[in-house]
Amino acid sequence: MDRTETRSSTPRVVLSWLIVLIPLGWGVVQSVTKSVPLFRMATAAGTAASPSGK
Repeated sequence: MDRTETRSSTPRVVLSWLIVLIPLGWGVVQSVTKSVPLFRMATAAGTAASPSGK
């Protein structure tokens, strides 16, 4: 019986991870960028709604 070894190629593994991580990283950056104004608005609204008389 013939036994053949299957080895994963390091460049192929690195390329595969890059194909996954580049779009994932781009999506995370876009999500954070677009959510910053949302939290700034919520913080500003919370500050404006707080009572000013102590």
